[in-house]
Amino acid sequence: MNWHEDPDLGETREQQDLREYQENLRTLMELPHFRKFIWTLIGYCKVYDGNIMTGNAFTNFYLGERNIGLRIIQDLHVAPDLYQKMHAENALVEDFSVQGNHKT
Repeated sequence: MNWHEDPDLGETREQQDLREYQENLRTLMELPHFRKFIWTLIGYCKVYDGNIMTGNAFTNFYLGERNIGLRIIQDLHVAPDLYQKMHAENALVEDFSVQGNHKT
């Protein structure tokens, strides 16, 4: 057995950390206030904004924001049922400023 393996689970430290991260994220996604916070954060990242401006310096900034939002969504899919619940809870909100989609 290597030094970085958990003797009880046979997992590497990286596997153990990932499993713990996913368990913690799932626990947080069970909280309605956390789901609302994450939905707002994803809104700030303009993941669901279909207006992509191309050909200027703003494009790189926009794509960077969007990349972070997509990474958050990818991580949230450790609990797909709760991701769908979050989406259903917030998708009908018509005031996009509440969701974090502030138009500038």
